[in-house]
Amino acid sequence: MKFSDFTITVLKNFSNVNQGVVLKPGTFQRTMSADKTFMIEVDFEETFTHKFGIYDLNQFIGNISAMDDPELTFTDKMVVIEDSTFKLNYHACDPELIASPGDKQLPDDFDVKFNLPKSSLNKILTLASLNDLPNISVVGENGELLMIAHDKNNSSSIKASSRISDFDGEDFSATLKMKNLRILPDDYTVSILKDKYAKFSSCNHKLTYFAGLETK
Repeated sequence: MKFSDFTITVLKNFSNVNQGVVLKPGTFQRTMSADKTFMIEVDFEETFTHKFGIYDLNQFIGNISAMDDPELTFTDKMVVIEDSTFKLNYHACDPELIASPGDKQLPDDFDVKFNLPKSSLNKILTLASLNDLPNISVVGENGELLMIAHDKNNSSSIKASSRISDFDGEDFSATLKMKNLRILPDDYTVSILKDKYAKFSSCNHKLTYFAGLETK
């Protein structure tokens, strides 16, 4: 098989969440952070034929990128990465050495659901990063749904907010850690289960993020 640009981009995104990954047979793949507060699900174009543990995902991607449009052939113990002039044998690691999510599905009885354009997501994350704001909150109040970058433990900190839409539900606030929002730029549908987690579903790819909410 050959990896598409999308697959390489998502695997790099995976590496920002967990150094290693366990690829499973099929197209559907998952990874999660070591503290289990952030998870990514994706349905790749490529079909993987073997369960395969990769201990250092950045190194693995680097080897692929160093080759010229390489072909990858997986076995249980090794993947052969080969282009027109070079061949590299990359050995698998024991999947038990890598923190990996199981097959359990999360509950989906969501309390709030809304569309989040790419432009709004990028701007709020940029402002949070520029001003060292550790929290992103989604707040529904006074008929408005807002996304706010702030420091929830410092009421005098800089606060950046964006109006997402009208809101006619019961007032609520859901807060995430900025460091957990390692999300690729895209348009998303966001679903929130209060006091549990937020789900970011890409509108353009079979790509989903789950981020645990901060408890009170």
